[in-house]
Amino acid sequence: MSKLLNGAALGVAASVLLSVSPAFAQKSKDTLRSVSFEPISILDDVFNAQPSSRQITQAIFDQLAQFDWVQKKWVPSIAKSWKLIDDKTIEFQLRDDVKFHNGEKMTADDWVAKFKLLVDPAVKFRFKEARYGFIAGAEKTGPYSFRVFSTQPNATLLTRTANVQAYPAKEFLDQKEAFGKTPIGTGPYKAVQVDAAKGVILVKNDAFNLEGPARPKAKIGRIVIASMPDQQTQIARMMVNEQDFMFNVNVDTARDMVQNPQFKLFVTEVPSFSYLQFDVANRSGINVLKDRRVRAAMSYAINRQKIKENLLPKEAQGIPLPAGPCDTALIACQYSAKLPNYDPAKAKALLKEAGYENGFDITLTGWGAVKDTLTAVAGDLRAVGIRAKENYVTYAVYTKQRQEGQFQGLISYYDNAGSQPDVENTVDFFFLPSERDYFQDDELHRLAASAHSITDLTKRAAQYQKIFDKAVNQNYLMPLLKVPSIVVYNKDIVLEGGHKSPEGYWYNYISWAK
Repeated sequence: MSKLLNGAALGVAASVLLSVSPAFAQKSKDTLRSVSFEPISILDDVFNAQPSSRQITQAIFDQLAQFDWVQKKWVPSIAKSWKLIDDKTIEFQLRDDVKFHNGEKMTADDWVAKFKLLVDPAVKFRFKEARYGFIAGAEKTGPYSFRVFSTQPNATLLTRTANVQAYPAKEFLDQKEAFGKTPIGTGPYKAVQVDAAKGVILVKNDAFNLEGPARPKAKIGRIVIASMPDQQTQIARMMVNEQDFMFNVNVDTARDMVQNPQFKLFVTEVPSFSYLQFDVANRSGINVLKDRRVRAAMSYAINRQKIKENLLPKEAQGIPLPAGPCDTALIACQYSAKLPNYDPAKAKALLKEAGYENGFDITLTGWGAVKDTLTAVAGDLRAVGIRAKENYVTYAVYTKQRQEGQFQGLISYYDNAGSQPDVENTVDFFFLPSERDYFQDDELHRLAASAHSITDLTKRAAQYQKIFDKAVNQNYLMPLLKVPSIVVYNKDIVLEGGHKSPEGYWYNYISWAK
């Protein structure tokens, strides 16, 4: 669900797709051609934590541990083992045979240096407090062992530390923001070019030795990633054999493309969902959304089932609608409140009761993989008399408007922090004080913050239920659709499963068809 093409463009694309001669991936050159929706100037999850670069950094950098979505547990990676010393301290025992791409051997010094930089008051970057504010410090306990200390009892200490990526201390500390221009990791791929204009080039790391069930080695020798935000251009590139796959594909586009036997469709469920979020706190000055009846009316007006039928391919129709504001595949996701069912008559009655029988004006903002959903929801609202205007923006504009409190109604999607396995990420994303907070509910702030220290899983899930149930009962946000990954790809490549990437692929899970 993304980048809606108009009817004329779709028709032209479909006819050309069916008429072109078969296109072949560059298997003979062992080169995969990929794209990024945004220009990539640096590759670094500290100083450039944007969604467009996540697929690439995952291939370059390794973590202390990997989450195995098949076994649903953390498995060793750089850390061969770990143990909780107490509810605020975790110790990692590292492998002694891991080398960075530049040939330097990794030791505990690299990790202690990175954890210290993450909390250094002099070092500024986005998401610092949200992602790393829990860290009190780190200390070396041996050449290949170290401890991380939390500021308070921490229920997800393993999850929050295991997914930190490995950087060589000297290069990272010397370069900081510039490190991402020539990134050095330990992963299955090396970056040999990072350029916002020219794109990114990755090559296979033959020295990679961290292969495991949740971390395959690279199977393709070279990956070229161009910056290409426009899907019509991407379709043209696919047709003339300049690109090997597309993700976040509009369903009509996907249906047209796979009529060409050279292309295949990959659809899979991931813990991502789209949602409508209301400006309850009135940051935008719209006023009407302070009334719960108005928010409820808007929720009742949305025909989620029809939107799903129209926007998702037949391969995704078996994926259920979200029943709550978190995905039950995640650790500690629990809720009981029921979401409003589609009922336009009830929506109109609530609007009349709230004094808006003749409707009102509202701007709905969306970005990324929700353009079609934005259009559909706006149409449903207009059907009950709400004059909804669509405002589809780029990611950069979206983040600026979010920070400035401009959203009246936001249609966006939550990608589960790159598919981290614990629902704590969802709670923190929506319900802690931040620039994303359009609810400003002190009770939810308190419940979300205190849940971090509840180490008993059953009790923590019960606290999360209170949060999710209040959000639903107060109509703070309305989950819309599960957002499956929809990928159209050249039949000469194979997209492998065993992961929960919101985009539907990781580069080291792609191979050539035999």
